[in-house]
Amino acid sequence: PISLGNRGLCRAKLGDAGGLADLDRVVGLQPRAAAARRMRAMGKVELKDARGTLVDLDEALKLDPEDVDTYIARGQAWTALE
Repeated sequence: PISLGNRGLCRAKLGDAGGLADLDRVVGLQPRAAAARRMRAMGKVELKDARGTLVDLDEALKLDPEDVDTYIARGQAWTALE
């Protein structure tokens, strides 16, 4: 899943919406992993999907409310989306 997620993020950074399909697959493979949701959220930031980004980060925090990386990502998402 890590390689697939990295590919999805790279594709999203290039503006390729197909990268989201890779990231969706990562979440499908690891539905209870906060890191998978966080990774998909970062792809959504690149694709300017503000609502989707925050939904994924909120879900990640529900899965792991003590995940500092998700709180950091949420702050970065707000900054990037302003």
